Amino acid sequence: VISPRTGRNHTRTLPLRLASVRTGPQHTFEVVTRGISAYTDALETFGGATAGDRLVLPDLVKLGRVPTSKRLRGLTGGRTSRRIGEGTELRDIHPLTPGTPLRRVDWRTTARRSPDLIELYARRTYAGSEAQAMIVVDSRDDVGPDVHAWRGSEPLPVDEATSLDLARHASASIAQAFIDAGDRVGLEDLARRRRPLAPAGGKRHLRRILHALALTAPLGRAEREARAPQVPGDAIVYLLSTMLDDEPVRLVASWQADGIPVVVIDTLPYVAPIGEKHMRLAWTVTSMEREDRIRALTARGIPVVRWASNVGEQAATRFESLVRTAGRHGGQGSIRLGSARQSGGGQGGGGGQASPVASGGPR
Repeated sequence: VISPRTGRNHTRTLPLRLASVRTGPQHTFEVVTRGISAYTDALETFGGATAGDRLVLPDLVKLGRVPTSKRLRGLTGGRTSRRIGEGTELRDIHPLTPGTPLRRVDWRTTARRSPDLIELYARRTYAGSEAQAMIVVDSRDDVGPDVHAWRGSEPLPVDEATSLDLARHASASIAQAFIDAGDRVGLEDLARRRRPLAPAGGKRHLRRILHALALTAPLGRAEREARAPQVPGDAIVYLLSTMLDDEPVRLVASWQADGIPVVVIDTLPYVAPIGEKHMRLAWTVTSMEREDRIRALTARGIPVVRWASNVGEQAATRFESLVRTAGRHGGQGSIRLGSARQSGGGQGGGGGQASPVASGGPR
């Protein structure tokens, strides 16, 4: 209730500030002004004001090192490949061959091995390369902590992050980690049938990814993809999904068959307590099916990282653990993330083609 000031043509300005954890297209506010007479207690509507919609970009969290594919590309970049070229990591000392720059001649080795300078010896290094990643966002559904709002008939509160908000947050953080390391990253939206953002690098491309993430939204009924999105063969796939149906498991199996490493990010928020018995029973069945899908992915060697509210630091620790495991057991930083074909006898990873993942940090 606002008491007007005396005087003619007097205008009062009322500041209004809103806070929300939601991202993407957001309706801000609508104000309706009504006047009440001090003598008749009659209400009269004078008008109102409506603020325009806003496109809220997702926040970024510093992740540090993230898993990458061991198959690098290019002859320049912040990572070390296994090919000979311009780089900083020494490979070996080799007799000078045609085309080798004279600045690479190792005169100490030459003086030791060939004192009469009949043969020169040069230093050979590993070439620098860059990693490539493809972020696939399963935006076919957008659910919050309240199970009652999953039917879509009730509005989602602005103070509770939904699964799509968490997916935007995680995708933006992963993209920033790759771009900060000098790598390339692309974006694919499962709900929108349009061309994906091709892998690229740089701060401008990061802004394009943030804008595309803010525009992700469910479109109609969730449908099954005819085929898995095509990704570069030397890239690693980050699949962000709620795991509420079997589609993510089918996509992961398709990528694994092509030898592409995959990391799954579970973006379902923590579900609030449910009072109704029938709703509680329905969620129990749904959660059991979800856990079965996660266990199936884990049995195939696919790491599943939980990304719920306020777990950005836990996700960074989980990524760092995956990177260290890759460097410790993979020789050159590769790790077997499951097999494309299971051999007979026993569960989990059997024989078949494995998906390599390399440690993800600039050397």
